[in-house]
Amino acid sequence: MYGNFPKETDRKVHRPLLPSNHGYKAELIFADQTVPVVLGDYTSFGFSLISDEQYDELCFPGQITVIQFSPLIEQQYAIKAQIIEMDRVNNQLRISLRVMADSFKQVPKYRAIPLTGSHRLTGQIFHPFQYKTLSFFEINEVSKEGFLVSGIQPEFTLFTNMEIAFNLGMFQPSNPIRGRVSSIKFHADGTVQCFIHIIKKLPPVLTDNLNKYLMRYTSSTPEEIRNAGFAVKTVKEFIQYKYVETQADYEAVLRTRRFAYSGVNKIDAEANLEKVSYFFDDYSHILMVMHNDEIIGSATIIVGDGNQKPFEIQTFFDKNALTDLPPSAETLEIAALCLHPDYRDTDILHGIFEQIYMLTMMLNKNYIIASSDKYLLNLYQSIGFKLTEHEFIQPKYNDLAMHVLVIHRDAAIRAKGVKKLIWWPLWGIVNSHLIKKRVIRYRHWERIKAKLLRKSFKVMFFIRYRRHWQD
Repeated sequence: MYGNFPKETDRKVHRPLLPSNHGYKAELIFADQTVPVVLGDYTSFGFSLISDEQYDELCFPGQITVIQFSPLIEQQYAIKAQIIEMDRVNNQLRISLRVMADSFKQVPKYRAIPLTGSHRLTGQIFHPFQYKTLSFFEINEVSKEGFLVSGIQPEFTLFTNMEIAFNLGMFQPSNPIRGRVSSIKFHADGTVQCFIHIIKKLPPVLTDNLNKYLMRYTSSTPEEIRNAGFAVKTVKEFIQYKYVETQADYEAVLRTRRFAYSGVNKIDAEANLEKVSYFFDDYSHILMVMHNDEIIGSATIIVGDGNQKPFEIQTFFDKNALTDLPPSAETLEIAALCLHPDYRDTDILHGIFEQIYMLTMMLNKNYIIASSDKYLLNLYQSIGFKLTEHEFIQPKYNDLAMHVLVIHRDAAIRAKGVKKLIWWPLWGIVNSHLIKKRVIRYRHWERIKAKLLRKSFKVMFFIRYRRHWQD
């Protein structure tokens, strides 16, 4: 006896009942000969074959061979297996074979995200040749390459390289997803685990829903989701915002500043927290950016008066050097903006600006001033900031060159200086909220303009989405 293939009495639970006219075709392939056989039963882990011919000289226990198995017309599987038992009953040769485990271990291209506990997704897998047979499963890991799934019922027969159709429960697309099975394992509870490779790329609506699920329920960061192979940009809807209220909040902000700045070599990673505690913090609104109750970023909104409460940029220029900038009474300044590296290259920065803009309107200010290094200049300008001629060297960031920018509230309210096709997702949604709060008011023609800009964006989004789907 070879291997650990279950005894026949144990296999009855897991094998389908085959009538005499089951229609399945099977052959054993040896080095120089193909032997026709009758299928007795089969599972994901082995076969029982029957032959009326005398093939004792061709096969023997321990021998590795290939089963050519054809359950349907134009459907054929070549399955590597090992003979573990042979006996003769009523002049018939009965052969038991154990399916060989995958010998090729592919190095994954992406880093899968584990799903644990109550956060596991479920789905259905549809059998390619067992009539109207399906099984539910749970997803243990997810990546662009595929899904590691478990909980498949043992009677649901799977073979390596079998092509199957499946769906993901709550994320069901219009058509089932096509996948290919590998790494089949049998669990002690009788259920089956396998890896399902994605044959074609997932539909955009499905990857979008997966990204949202991972962000909301697994606390995965955008960087972790990208490492799993998924493109992720729009995540601000899963971010929470609050302003510093306690000393514990403030200290959490300081640690976040230090971590974010050290990651881009602005300060030392072991710097004292006092180095990231600034004079203007005392009279500023400090915004905390949160993901599932963990602080991932911060921004300080300075409410200065230009005298006793100076803006940060005033400390880098002579008193009369900034006379071309807006009056202090009409202005807020953004300072100490930082974001965890794993959350960059997303729309979270815009979410931060939405919060700053709402505060600007609540305080009835007209202008926002910001200073930026060369790496973020394009971002500021894309949302309506205008570059001024003022530059300075920031010593607290290892003498980084900074540029001063200004934005007027009309850029957000009336799309002045902002590309019309992108105004709606940038400022239109938050303006709708502020209108409901009676903070801002639109004239009749401005309401019409806002609706047109909204429709223009939706048309543009639909066209891009359809192209992406067709690709």
